[in-house]
Amino acid sequence: VSATFRFRNSSQGSVELTFMPECDCTKVLPESMVLAPHERGTLSVRVGLDMPGEFCKYVYVTAAGSDGFLPLSVNGVAD
Repeated sequence: VSATFRFRNSSQGSVELTFMPECDCTKVLPESMVLAPHERGTLSVRVGLDMPGEFCKYVYVTAAGSDGFLPLSVNGVAD
């Protein structure tokens, strides 16, 4: 299962983002990036599933200099 997230840096300064998957079955590309002001970026997420059924996997996004994070979720039903 794969998903693509698109986003834009709407700030006036550059931002460094790091993407942290919640488990080893979830892979991200890239693992981090720096976006210039108003630049767009794309994150690809691939989830490897061992069993059929519903799933929800998270990727946590952090920005350099910030204490918080933004959770991105990939949800679905695997055959």
